[in-house]
Amino acid sequence: MPCFDLTTQQPVQNTDDDQINGTLTYTYDRSKHELEMQLIMKYSPFQTMNDLFKQFDLIKSSSGTLIVLYNLKLSDIGEPELDIKTDPYDILIDSRNRRNLLTDDDDR
Repeated sequence: MPCFDLTTQQPVQNTDDDQINGTLTYTYDRSKHELEMQLIMKYSPFQTMNDLFKQFDLIKSSSGTLIVLYNLKLSDIGEPELDIKTDPYDILIDSRNRRNLLTDDDDR
């Protein structure tokens, strides 16, 4: 997936010096990056690159991870299969919507 510098909002690119010093581990490939960005724009709720980059403003520290959940699959009872409400710091599989596959014999 694309990797960006939060301060410049530019793709991270390795130079030979960076690789030798071990300061960056992401290798930039322009064609791969452009394809990944096209896929993000096609399947995300964002209409423009500017809309996408506004989301990075939510990261208040100098580094972080942005996870965008969009168009989640719903269970048979109409609830999302991923639970993002129970714990604001974790994404859970919503166990309320899963069938209990254990029989009475398995409980012992």
